[in-house]
Amino acid sequence: LERQKELPRARAWRNRLMLSAVVVVYWIVLGAAVTGLLAELLSLRPAPDQQPLDFFRQTLATYGPRIQSGLLGWLLLPFRWITAPLFVFAPGSDTMLKVTGVAMPVILLLAHNEWVVRSQTKFEEAALAHARREAGKKGRGARYWKTSLRGRRRVPFALPPAGAPALAVLWKNSMIVTRFSYRSLLLFGVVVIAVALLIPVFLSSLLPAPFIILSLGFMTMVLSPFTGSQNYRNDLRTDLLRVETVRPWPIEGWKLFAAEAAGPTVFASLTALLGASLVLAMDLFMTVNRVTFANINIESVRSGSENAAAALGVPQPLLVPLILLGAIPIVLAMTCLSTTLQNLLVLLFPDWVQLGNAKQQGAAAFGQNMIMFFGLGLASVLCLLPAALIIAVIVALQTLLFDVPVAGWEFPVFGIIAAVPILAAVALIVRAGGRVWDNLDPSREILESGA
Repeated sequence: LERQKELPRARAWRNRLMLSAVVVVYWIVLGAAVTGLLAELLSLRPAPDQQPLDFFRQTLATYGPRIQSGLLGWLLLPFRWITAPLFVFAPGSDTMLKVTGVAMPVILLLAHNEWVVRSQTKFEEAALAHARREAGKKGRGARYWKTSLRGRRRVPFALPPAGAPALAVLWKNSMIVTRFSYRSLLLFGVVVIAVALLIPVFLSSLLPAPFIILSLGFMTMVLSPFTGSQNYRNDLRTDLLRVETVRPWPIEGWKLFAAEAAGPTVFASLTALLGASLVLAMDLFMTVNRVTFANINIESVRSGSENAAAALGVPQPLLVPLILLGAIPIVLAMTCLSTTLQNLLVLLFPDWVQLGNAKQQGAAAFGQNMIMFFGLGLASVLCLLPAALIIAVIVALQTLLFDVPVAGWEFPVFGIIAAVPILAAVALIVRAGGRVWDNLDPSREILESGA
């Protein structure tokens, strides 16, 4: 690009047009070749008694060599050269493949280095110009001016002119993450679920697709309470840098602390609910399409699910929804616990926790995140113990004293009961955080930071 600026305008435009034409033609031909191969793959169907893994291996053995030969092989040759070092030690690779996998990236690297060194372009000026642009992006008000006028008018929810000040804090912190409204985020979640349902419909040859989506949804629901407090930093980690402005606000300490923790709690909870919705959608999809997935050999899993539903006295299609209704209150309570603990640590150890909206990179940040994750996990276990003890006592009294078996209909009630001790711990943390905030002296903090 810097070289083009030094050429005459007509020659520079001619070069750009020629390069654009080559790129467009390349991707059109490559797209046509890949589309033809995908059409053949989607038309394949496994034999009635064939296992999914055997079907996958057979397909790979049949169509794998086609990717490395013919027109498609030549078009993908640069990508194969670049990624070849990742597969040189793969089992079954011959000596020629190993030599080529190491030699071609080295040749490309040397050719690229020779081209850069012998270029007449002044890369120092380009690097300085790039640094100035990056500094301008991170300056005060840069994000505001980069946002379009229409984007500036988007808000997470309508903020009334009078009301609770804590609501205004949540409104402000939500816009740090996104300016899209909560309604738009919910609509986006519905679209994601619809796309997830269409994947096994149109990619019926990819038999494990429902199970993959089911696993992803479950992992998202379980991990969001712990990762949400790390991923979303729209809380005291951002506002503590402006303590001289935030501290004089006429709002009680515990209310401000709760409003600050509510920022990441909302987004982490929405992520967890999206994961639960994916699990529910895939479970209902697989229940309806019993015949379609009969050749996956999941009859043992299905019979086990039916036996569990019969033992719990509920219909088999309602087993997973009832389990999810029992798990959601616990997941949401754990999300509140994680975010409030994170904000309490920010107030108690501001020099140890990284402040600001940007995420720190590197080994130090990774180690700190691991320690925080371990601490949050330990605190979660300690808060879950009373909940588990209460549920155990209820189940023992119900089965041993009153001789009433546990039913699946009780799972939502168990979830709410288990969430109560966790929410009680959250309330104590909010009160403690509010007391620390009320005792915070911004003038002393500014003087100490200046020293």
